[in-house]
Amino acid sequence: MSGNITIRNRRCFARLEPMRVYRNLHKDCWSIQQKNTKGRWLVVAHTDSITLRDCELRVSEAGRQRVLKEGRKNVHAYIQGYWVPDSLAVETFWDASCFRRDLKAVVISYYPKHAGHFAVYGDREPIEEAALVYMPEGVSFTKAWI
Repeated sequence: MSGNITIRNRRCFARLEPMRVYRNLHKDCWSIQQKNTKGRWLVVAHTDSITLRDCELRVSEAGRQRVLKEGRKNVHAYIQGYWVPDSLAVETFWDASCFRRDLKAVVISYYPKHAGHFAVYGDREPIEEAALVYMPEGVSFTKAWI
């Protein structure tokens, strides 16, 4: 079922707190990180799809350089924002193109070998923010409203 969130190791999933989401290539899902009481980002859950609002798209250049140098993948790119409960409704809005007329719906992706930032698919211009980002099941790209 799309949008199921599996809580990891009895951790607390705080629905109203900011979260970081990245593609987990080993588990073929999205991993969700939140800050613990000591201020460290820890994986609290996994999901097959998720939507975030008020997003920042971040890439660690040091982590990217490690990937390029070593040829081994590591977590160095993520989308940070606030959870939107109904991902399926967002997908419907994507198809209808009627979500918010002042926003442009685009497909965004990140490839460490191409650039050090997220970008609209087929474009090289960096994207650092999005009003809404939908991360669907089974793919590495995301759908965003910028």
